Amino acid sequence: MTRLANIEKAGYFPLPPLVTDQIASHISAPQGGRLLDPCAGEGTALLSLAQQLNLDPFGVELHEGRAQAARAATGQFLAGQENPILPHGRILYDSYLNLITPANSFNLLYLNPPYDHDETDGRLEYQWLMRSRPWLQAGGLLIWVVPQHLLRLRKAVRYILSWYEQVQVYRFPDGEYEVFKQIALFGLRREKAIGVDQAAVERLVELAAGKEALPPLTTAAEPVYTLPPLLVKNGRFHFRSQFIDPADALAEAASSGATQSATWREHLDPAGLRLPLRPLTPLKIGHMNSIIAAGHLNNQVLSDDDERLLIKGRNYKVTRQEEYEEALPDGRSRLTRLETETVVTDITSIDSQGQVAGYKGPALEQFLQRWITHLTGIVARAYTPVYRFDLNGYGPLLNRLSRERPIPGMFDRQGRPKSGLLPAQKHAAAAVLTRLETASEAVIVGEMGTGKSSIAAAVAAGRQARRTIVLCPPHLVDKWQREFKAVWPGVRTVHLKTIGDVDDFFGPQLDDTTATAGSGQALVGVLKQTTARSASGWEHAYDYGGPASHNYGSKGYSDVQRWWGQLLEARPPADETERAALMRLFTGRQSDFMKLRGLCCPVCGASQFLNDRPLTLLDLKTATRCCSNAACGSPLYQFTRRRSQSQERGSFKLYAQRERAIRAALADGRQPLRLASPLPRDRHGYAKTPLAGYLKKRAKGRLDLLIIDEVHQYKGIDSDQGYAMHHLAQAAQKVVALTGTIYGGKASSLFYLLFRLAPEMARHYVNPDASGQRRLLSREWVSAYGILQQIETITLDEDGRQTANSRSN
Repeated sequence: MTRLANIEKAGYFPLPPLVTDQIASHISAPQGGRLLDPCAGEGTALLSLAQQLNLDPFGVELHEGRAQAARAATGQFLAGQENPILPHGRILYDSYLNLITPANSFNLLYLNPPYDHDETDGRLEYQWLMRSRPWLQAGGLLIWVVPQHLLRLRKAVRYILSWYEQVQVYRFPDGEYEVFKQIALFGLRREKAIGVDQAAVERLVELAAGKEALPPLTTAAEPVYTLPPLLVKNGRFHFRSQFIDPADALAEAASSGATQSATWREHLDPAGLRLPLRPLTPLKIGHMNSIIAAGHLNNQVLSDDDERLLIKGRNYKVTRQEEYEEALPDGRSRLTRLETETVVTDITSIDSQGQVAGYKGPALEQFLQRWITHLTGIVARAYTPVYRFDLNGYGPLLNRLSRERPIPGMFDRQGRPKSGLLPAQKHAAAAVLTRLETASEAVIVGEMGTGKSSIAAAVAAGRQARRTIVLCPPHLVDKWQREFKAVWPGVRTVHLKTIGDVDDFFGPQLDDTTATAGSGQALVGVLKQTTARSASGWEHAYDYGGPASHNYGSKGYSDVQRWWGQLLEARPPADETERAALMRLFTGRQSDFMKLRGLCCPVCGASQFLNDRPLTLLDLKTATRCCSNAACGSPLYQFTRRRSQSQERGSFKLYAQRERAIRAALADGRQPLRLASPLPRDRHGYAKTPLAGYLKKRAKGRLDLLIIDEVHQYKGIDSDQGYAMHHLAQAAQKVVALTGTIYGGKASSLFYLLFRLAPEMARHYVNPDASGQRRLLSREWVSAYGILQQIETITLDEDGRQTANSRSN
């Protein structure tokens, strides 16, 4: 009868809740991880272990009814986490033999296989043990729940001792053991299998003798096994069956298929893209009042016991003109005219009797005071936040950070200094991590002392960023390195000074498959803004032939004899016949010199022209140019070399170097080299390239995270450090900016900063038909999000007549 009952249940014997809790007490997972149950059943044990150990659950179940139940339970378990792997991707309705997932993907393997025998494969418990082992990483923990008599199967015992160490076996506690005589075997997977002593096998086989041969499973006072960090990171992990379930395919298409893309919705309904704004965190009362005052209330119903209104808000701009005159010390006067935009808000309501009323000015203030409670409730519902102060699943990770650094002035009940991140810092980091799940950038605004650097380091740890670069002011380089080491234990920091440092930073010493948070493999490079932006500058690069003067000067190029004529606008010879006719005016020696004269490309040697006339040095003085030969196009400029005072021409250092070279040659019996006095300048000094530009070319797409400290310093439209920040932002996958004063009082102070950070700005505020800075539609930004003010000043004579002084706007 027991055999028939086993067949009826398909070998399915779920783990009792008491045993599940006792097993979990033996395990700790300080860095989280993944749990695999290849025979998940209804998911009870899988989800219980995942919840208690803070692991991501994954399971496979062949029985359709139990698979559906496991998916429903997993969906409830993941509710509110917004996890990218949905329930139908966590529980597969299939055989575990069809599972496709990377090897070494899990740090906990829970096996409660069917208790049965197959004529082809033998004991199923052994088959599941052997075939599921590759999915468990080295150092990961195996939990094998089987009947006690399986310990008599010597090949299974030999396999366990070969692949697992620190093996411990317990029987189920009294009251549970008597039902199916089950045991729980624990073992840590080895890196490689080893040979097994037959005596060790026999000792483990002896434990199958009966109940008294094994100690009962109890709740452990301290965890016995600690799960290692994951080897396979989320970006390289996948979990699927080799066969596609049509129901799963339809569910995935409905949730993340082409019909859900913005492009598809734009084709069907362009107006549907105007989605309501979702703030990252819940709005404060001041934010709600601003939204209400701005008129963002449409078709809302306000009601109480006495009144019921349908309201609509409106927000528009009007221009206010002002004019005033002030006296100047020289007896004249200055007239100033101002045209300033003003935002006007009004609300229109209609009551249940059809009466229409408008509210503006003082009447609007009274209306808002009357309905402020209802209005704030409407705004709170309309602008639902993305992050709801629930840590969004990042709590266990954030709780592990900054544990070695005590918090000044804070103690626990035993009087010991508290450590770790402050609650406000954890919520700020969790909110930023939530935003970075779907966006490429985030800005943290906080006053000095709030711990923005600790929050940024926590974000890097939460992202498990393999390579992070911090762009900061020069005096904060050491501070940032200390901050990362304090918040994220095991992280390595380096000060990026040269392109050699950058090459080493992105070198092969970091294995992408093993870099995990806390593993000591993550790298943080600290780059000061002066190094990111500074370069040696540039100078013209060209070849010049002939004895004529070619210095910058009043004559320019006018003293150079040209075989095509003296006029600068003269065109080059049209063909060889015309060239030969011109060359007959000179002797052969003169012709050879004439061919060398003029500006030539240092790469291809072609003479340079600009608008069908010879290129002059004055033309080079006004701009950087490239070779006019279309087949070449090489730049006619190059980096200059920087020199210290001791490297300048005529310095004592250069003369001493020359003297040492001569004396060394004489001492060796060699002829001294004929060295120029002083040595050529190009042999001294150093060339320098901005590291931001080099990083953009060298590491675009390979930089996981960029942290920009004091980001308000990069808001200039045409500053070198602004360009450097933009280059780094283009190279990084994610960007986190920190500042205490992001807003400079004008809407234009935000435009160029956001333009360099947010890809949406480049899509909406760029004129593709313009060039240079005219491409940027900053005025449109100010018009949409700020107010415009035009100031005109006119200086008047004593009698009030306008002078010839020019106006300024």
